[in-house]
Amino acid sequence: MSLIKLPMLRAIIYCVVILSLLMTNTLDYLNFFLISATYSLIQHLTQKHNMDRHTNNKMLDYGWLPLPIVTALLVLIIY
Repeated sequence: MSLIKLPMLRAIIYCVVILSLLMTNTLDYLNFFLISATYSLIQHLTQKHNMDRHTNNKMLDYGWLPLPIVTALLVLIIY
């Protein structure tokens, strides 16, 4: 359960789900919106309540941020 407290792992799980749905042609706008809204809500709640585990490694603590951005761009470009 402590691995879920890492923002990088949550971002990787989100990206894998979105990209796997995109590659299997089962991703539509509603799925993308619901998954992205859920991910955003989870990120907001964990940051608000200080539930994230900080590792003092900049890559693990803040390196997750480009992953959802690149995934969203890939969805917009490919879809």
